[in-house]
Amino acid sequence: MHTLAREKPLAAVLCPQFQDLYCAACFAELDVNGETEILMCDDCSEVSYCSLKCQRQDWRSVHQFECEILRAQKANQKPMTTTMRLCIRTLLVTLRNSERTPSFNGAIIEDLETNYKEYRSSPSHNQFLGDMVTIIKSVGHS
Repeated sequence: MHTLAREKPLAAVLCPQFQDLYCAACFAELDVNGETEILMCDDCSEVSYCSLKCQRQDWRSVHQFECEILRAQKANQKPMTTTMRLCIRTLLVTLRNSERTPSFNGAIIEDLETNYKEYRSSPSHNQFLGDMVTIIKSVGHS
């Protein structure tokens, strides 16, 4: 078994090649040999869980809102990138913690923006902004 994360991140999304191998909530390796049941979201089929506890925890925290967006994307046949999904989760977590409660190892989202100037001048910044515009448009906001 490999360790994917030592601390719980503010928001996380598994890359498509890992969605069927690791739990979307706790990142534990799933039993692909079939000895224990792997739970998958019946509505969007985009996330898998190692237990009912993880599935319920993720549903209450963010997936109930994310799931609706993922289903809408499937209906439009526009696949979301991993970056887009991560942005959605980050936005949803941030909105749920809008009263500036600590959410990442005691930090708030504003504390995590230390490299803003360097990031803004990088080529990946334009891709990020494009993904954000696509996310906002996909949920019906112009």
